[in-house]
Amino acid sequence: PGHGAAAAAAAVVELPPITNGSFEQGDAQGVPTDWETSGGQMAEDIVHSGKYSLQILHTEERKWSHLNRYWEAKSGKQGAMLSVLSGEISFWYQVVSAKNADIWLGVIPMSSDPWENTGNSRAGTTVPAQHAGDGRWHQAIVSYDYSGSSAVKWIHVSCFIKGEAADVRIDDIEWARGGIGVASLGLVRDAKGTVTAEAVVRNTGNLTLPGAVGQIVLPSSLTLVPGEKPSKTLFADLLYGAEGDQVLSWRLTGTPRAGERLAVTVKTRGYAA
Repeated sequence: PGHGAAAAAAAVVELPPITNGSFEQGDAQGVPTDWETSGGQMAEDIVHSGKYSLQILHTEERKWSHLNRYWEAKSGKQGAMLSVLSGEISFWYQVVSAKNADIWLGVIPMSSDPWENTGNSRAGTTVPAQHAGDGRWHQAIVSYDYSGSSAVKWIHVSCFIKGEAADVRIDDIEWARGGIGVASLGLVRDAKGTVTAEAVVRNTGNLTLPGAVGQIVLPSSLTLVPGEKPSKTLFADLLYGAEGDQVLSWRLTGTPRAGERLAVTVKTRGYAA
């Protein structure tokens, strides 16, 4: 029988890439292409994806250690700064160790000079102290909107560290994307004649999603068994990619006819398919 997943069409705005956000390209000294850093260099020992991440080693001899997009101060040039003045950016980070350190990830509004003199505040987040030494990668999402300010021409994507000491890895900086879909939909009949519809729900973005709700739409030849509801809820968080797949299932009776269409729709926090 024919079956498939119903999809909701959505307008997609293509954003220019945050180039070398995974720190895979750099020079012989380990300085990543399109970035400017104090205390940072490419490293292979701990990565979120690919071959390299960025390691920032901070010591108290420096007031600040930092990461910015590549730029030339007061040159009038964009350099590698971004021209998208509103959005959400995803950072992955691991704090290998930290001692009395403040670690900040975020966005800095810049003028056409360029210089940080727009009168607008930075947008960002401070890494929780309890993440230090836990051996895990964490995702930070930074939202910003400078679209209403004529003084802002470009933005930096940045990390700033101050304090006594810190060893931080950063990787996979990119635009935050939300999305959900039905990766597969199939029917299985057991020995007792009960048909089970199984939908594999996939997070197609790069944000962890807070569960999902699935709704099945049946052809006339199939009905739900008594007690089964057409709407099912996934309560577990949906991690992104195939490794985060979750399965929704419905028990049915009947025999599907050739050419009939079975459909499942899914939705979660602002996204649907």
